Amino acid sequence: MRRMMLNILTLSLLLIFAGCSHRSYEMPERPSSGEPDDPELFDDGMRISGEVLSMRYDDGGILFSITPEGKISAVRLADDIGFEFDPAGPALSINGKTVGLDSAEMIKEADGCKWFKLITAGGRQKIYIVVSI
Repeated sequence: MRRMMLNILTLSLLLIFAGCSHRSYEMPERPSSGEPDDPELFDDGMRISGEVLSMRYDDGGILFSITPEGKISAVRLADDIGFEFDPAGPALSINGKTVGLDSAEMIKEADGCKWFKLITAGGRQKIYIVVSI
């Protein structure tokens, strides 16, 4: 009985010391592009998405084009709504009307696909444009 109690006490002390280890491990920082965990960065479907306009190439009836100069445009055939984006400007127009931008940046490029993040004037809205080249 005494031996069993000694074994239980020894085992308990070992578990306590093992559980109270003060080792800390630092996780390496993830490289970020754009906002961390932004769901827009995980979808490579050609599109424009934002409050002002939302179109996806894979919805059908939407034609995207990219000029040799890099201008991106799309039109939805059902209602003739479209946009044009010039990353060099940067400039964005929707149905021929200029949309003021505070910033426009390419936030990711992978496997022939480019993600652009646009912030409208006053920082009110985010617009994402994703194209495959």
